[in-house]
Amino acid sequence: MSASLARQLVELQTNPTDGFAVRGLVDDNIFKWQVIIFGPPESPYEGGTFLAQLDFPTSYPQQPPKMRFLTNILHPNVYRDGYVCISILHPPGDGPFGVERAAERWQTVHTVESIVISVQSMLSEPNFLSPANLEALLMFRVNPQQYNEKVKQCVKESNVALESDYRDIPNDGGGRRASI
Repeated sequence: MSASLARQLVELQTNPTDGFAVRGLVDDNIFKWQVIIFGPPESPYEGGTFLAQLDFPTSYPQQPPKMRFLTNILHPNVYRDGYVCISILHPPGDGPFGVERAAERWQTVHTVESIVISVQSMLSEPNFLSPANLEALLMFRVNPQQYNEKVKQCVKESNVALESDYRDIPNDGGGRRASI
């Protein structure tokens, strides 16, 4: 429902949530949002500014959006093409093979804020039981030093890629951009 998304957009632009900022709509389409996700403190992604896009179906909020990182990111729960694999973005109901309970999956009470907070939590604590990127999972487990080095490179690239977009954005004093 576009009215719900419009309300959320106004709320998040008026009262930004710590840890992410709404960059704006794609082509003024209320069903296509871009957000900047700041790497969570005390995680390998700390200091990163990752651009992501949320594509909402016209059946929202009955069905979840799809979320894709547009900035290169290495993570066990992010497919190589950037799509995010977390339970709350999976359609409602029990998951196949009994891996996810209905309570862990999409519910109509979820919002853009709850989605992004879940993604930040995922960045801090990967779900190893449901990997989307096996290469990242194996690297994380077998060679954590190499994994952390590659993540740090992604963090560095995320800042370079978005730096020109941030010229007019105020800094919150902690090295992070307060809002878009």
